[in-house]
Formats: sequence, structure tokens, C-alpha cells
Amino acid sequence: MGWSAASALLVGLACSSSDSDSPRPPSGDACATIEEDVLKSFDVLAKFVSVQTWREPDSSNEAQVQANIDSLKAELKRQIDEVNAVTKKDDIATFDWAMPNADAEPGDPKTFKVFGAKLGRGKYKVALLAHLDTVPPGDPAVWDAFKLKKETRKSLRDGKDQEYWVGRGSADDKGPAIGALDVLKAMARAYDGSPLLDRVTVEIIFDTSEETSFSTTHYFDANKAEEPDLAVVFDSSWCVRAEKGIERPIFTIAREAPPTTGVWIDSLDTGPGATNQIPDSVTAVLKSGADADSKNKLAALASGIANRYAQHPFDDPAYRRAKLTVDTSTPGQIKLTTKVEGAQHGSRPQENRQEGANPLISLANFLGALVQDKTLADNDVGRMAEFVAWGWGTKAFGEPQRDLLEAHDDVFTAPDSAAYADKNGTTYAITRFYTGTDTANPNTISLRVDIRYALDHHGVAWDHTTEGFVGGAGSKSVFQDRFTQLVQRFNALRPGRAVTFKTSTIYAPDVRLPNDPAFSSVSKAFKEVFGQECPALATGGGTDAKGHLNFLAAGPAFTDQAGPPFNFHGLNEGMPARDMALGAKVICKWVDGEIQRSPTVTTKSLAAQASLRTQWATGPHEDVH
Repeated sequence: MGWSAASALLVGLACSSSDSDSPRPPSGDACATIEEDVLKSFDVLAKFVSVQTWREPDSSNEAQVQANIDSLKAELKRQIDEVNAVTKKDDIATFDWAMPNADAEPGDPKTFKVFGAKLGRGKYKVALLAHLDTVPPGDPAVWDAFKLKKETRKSLRDGKDQEYWVGRGSADDKGPAIGALDVLKAMARAYDGSPLLDRVTVEIIFDTSEETSFSTTHYFDANKAEEPDLAVVFDSSWCVRAEKGIERPIFTIAREAPPTTGVWIDSLDTGPGATNQIPDSVTAVLKSGADADSKNKLAALASGIANRYAQHPFDDPAYRRAKLTVDTSTPGQIKLTTKVEGAQHGSRPQENRQEGANPLISLANFLGALVQDKTLADNDVGRMAEFVAWGWGTKAFGEPQRDLLEAHDDVFTAPDSAAYADKNGTTYAITRFYTGTDTANPNTISLRVDIRYALDHHGVAWDHTTEGFVGGAGSKSVFQDRFTQLVQRFNALRPGRAVTFKTSTIYAPDVRLPNDPAFSSVSKAFKEVFGQECPALATGGGTDAKGHLNFLAAGPAFTDQAGPPFNFHGLNEGMPARDMALGAKVICKWVDGEIQRSPTVTTKSLAAQASLRTQWATGPHEDVH
């Protein structure tokens, strides 16, 4: 791609007319080799995947995570040094920033860190954002999460077989991070010595805690001048014009002494993992009293519980129950284990329910029914299992308590699906259940839920015109009131130890218009590669684009599907290499286009744009409720 005559003329007007100052265009297409570059990056990605950057829910591995992130920062510098050894005039510069997290809760980073690299020195700033932290790896018996390997799977873009690179972070988001780095390298080679780099600065910015608490939010809050004028968050799908709100409630019941007779649920625990990750497995232990009658009941239950689970009438005859294993090898107890199937991203519980199985939903509903029919004694664990079955059953949209929990709207509409038409509103992923092992809530039974909520669950209405966080960055959902009513209903129906809760609105819904500058510029590049406008998706996923009107989440997936073959947040997570390379080509075309138009971008126009696009965050708004 040579410079256009108009761009060359503008650059010429901005510079001296002498030969030494005239623009030196890149040789041919600046993005000519980007697909090949990405397809050759397997070994680089393998290094990044091998460095573990996931956080334990109790923060017990935080020191190691921070050290590992520092090693990735050193590897980035090594990659940049290789490029700088070849370029003749314009080096890529690296940068980093850190700030202690004074309010860190268990599972949060102790230090917010952002680092990256930049090319050019112009006032117009264009950036690519990606993140280098991941969710926990999951069951090591199922996969070797940190050794990148190649597999053949179907592409969801064209249905054809292609090579996937399988490892934790390959798709979310270390693979895209390497693709973005390849784009920055391509720009450095193509524009070395170009006077356009006096007009524009191109950055790649790495978040290190996106899965738990966005470091970039704090970075830009502390460094207002560093926020890019336009940015692509190379995470999620093509192209995201709206993200649901995120709410994270924790329901609790105080622990109590176990029963002395009968059979009861002694423990019910998910494996370790993030709240935004449907668990790999769930284990329950049933015990009995020491008297002969209680022991006989336990033995009778053990002999028939597998068949009873297989025949259990869940709330939907078509429900896909998770596979159950029964272990009676330890005298005096029954150990039940269920395993996940399908999608594991917390923003897609409906996808998991349609084609997979949430092991916590299956086991909690089953055990709650056994408490309800008196097969199991009523106790604290059983009561919370009943709460799950009563509040949500197996449903993903809160249908059992429809008036409080279900909401849909005309922004977050569902993709075409016979099973889920008009069912892409507020979703509830029941993801974590702890019986006394939740470090943030000791001596309790605790239930954690990942909620991605639609507009009708927010406390402020969207006017269908203004953009950004609906109601501003500090606005709240209505769930404090809804959950108060929810637990009051349950506690009235099931007298006994009360279910309590605390909840937090992590982010308000973030809604954009498809004709805004960020979306329009990326869609133009998408059309250049694929010949069609970029899809305008409204999703439940949360990205670094939240709250930044000049940022757009785009790629790397050419689908909104989070389960197989991608398995975002799941076992055997995989990135389709050819599709990833095409996605990198789109963002390369986008960056190249922004570099070439940089002479037309003035400080005045950027200031006007920023003023218009921040009015919604500061202006008055009508309360819905």
C-alpha cells in the first residue's frame, strides 16, 4: 500500500520541500507480510503461554504472578530490541507503569501494572491493547495448559479445518497480544524514517490484570495524557459496539454444626478458579450420623444414587446433566463428582446450557431436591443448594424468579438460534460454591455468581443516543433491591438459617453507536480485508474497552461463540492460527490507515471529539426506578 496522493501532499505541506525532508513512503504494502508473520509466531507465543500469569482466588500466588509478568516484560524488550537492530532511524521505545493496589481483595492484583511499546512521536495517538494475564488452567489431568501445541479443529468463520494453537491464553489473550506486537513491528519496518512519525504515535499496551481488575483503568486515570485518541482492544469478537453490565454477588449462609442423625451434605465445593469461569468440576461429600439407622440410610443411598441422579427430573426435560461419578471407597461417606462440558466463559451460561453442562448447576439442583424431599437432612450446605435450585434451577436467564431476575432489551439481542431466540438478556453463571473455604468469607457457605446484565437491570435508562457507560462510570444496577427481595422470599419459604448477600456493580453497561469514530474506522479496515461491514455485536464479555469511548473491542474471533472449538476460559483453549492471522491483517490495515491520515488530524479536532464523547459521563440522567 503506497501513500495516497492526498496524504503525500499534506505531509509535503507540513514539511520542508527539500529532498531530505520529503516523505519516504513504505516499500509496497505495509501489511503485506503480516499474515505470514503471525503464522510464524508459534514459538514466540509458546514462550508467553509457558509463563503462568493466572491468579489464585486467595492471592496466594501473587508474588509469582508479578515475577512472571516481569519476565514477559523483559521478553517484550528483547523482541523490540531485535526490531530496533534492523531499523535505521526510528526505534520502538518501551515503557512501563505500576501502582500499588491499596484496596486489593483476595484474587485481585497487589500491584496494577501496564507496559508496552511505542513508535513515533506525534500528538495523534493510536493504540492496540491486549492483556497478558489469564484465568486459572483447570484440571491438569485433562490438558497440559502451559505447553503450546497444535491441533486441527473446525473454523467457525468458514467451517473448514484449520490449525489451532492450544494452551492457556492462546485465544484469551496472549495470542492476540503477539498478533498486535507483530503489527507494531510491521509498522516500524514500513515507516522507519517517515515524517509521518512526527504526526502520529502508535502504541501497544499490555494489561496485566484484565481477568480480575483492569490495570489499564487505573493507568489512564493516573495518566490522562496517555489515553490514546483511538484504540483497538484486540480481545473478544469483530466488532463489539456494546458490553453488558457486570455484577458480582456473593450469597452466604453462616456455618453451623452438622446434624447428628440421618444423611447430610457435609461439603460441596467447586475447584479453584475465577468467578468468570464455569468450574471444571464440583465435589460433594455426603455423611451420616453414627447410629445404625443413619448408617443404613447412607448405605442404601450409596447403592442407588447414581441411578437416582440419572433419572432425576430437572426443571427442563431437555436439560443436559453433567456426568456424575460416585466414590464409596471411604467408609462412612459418599463422594460425588460432576465434570464440566462445553463453554466455560462466565458471560455465556446459555451457551454452556445449550451444548454442555455446568457441573455446579447439575449437582446443586440434584442435591437441593434430595434435601427438599427429606432424603437428606436439612443443614447449611443443603440450604444453599436449595437456594440455587429455587432461584435459578438450571436456567441461565433467571426464569424461575422472572419478575426479579429476567430482563431483555433491544440492544443485547440474541444471535440467530432456534433455542435461544430473543434470549440474550441478563445472564447468570453460577460458578463458585465453597463450604468454609472462601477466604473472603470465612466460616460461611458462599455462592458466587457472574452476572452480565441487560439495560433493564440498570438504575439509569439509556436514551438510545448518547454513548458510553449508561448513567456514567459510577452508576449502579438495581440488583441490591432485587436480591433483597430474592433472599426475603426464600427465607420466608424455607425458615431456618438466613441466606444473606453482598453485591457489587463492577461495570455499568457500555453502549456505543455503530457510526462512532472508533467503530467506523475499524469497520473500514474490516471491509478492506473481507469486503463487508464489521458486525456490530452487543455481548456479555468484559474488555479493556469498557468506559473508553475512543476504544473498540475487536477480534480475534470471527464469532460470538465462546465454547468449543475456542474454549475461552475453558479446558483446551485454542486459537485458530489462520483466523488469527486474518484478524491481525485487519488491525494492521487499521493502524496503517490511521498513520496515513494522521496529517489531517489536528489537536483541535481531537479536543472537540473528546468533549462531545464525554458529555454522557458527566451530564444529568433520568433514573429508571
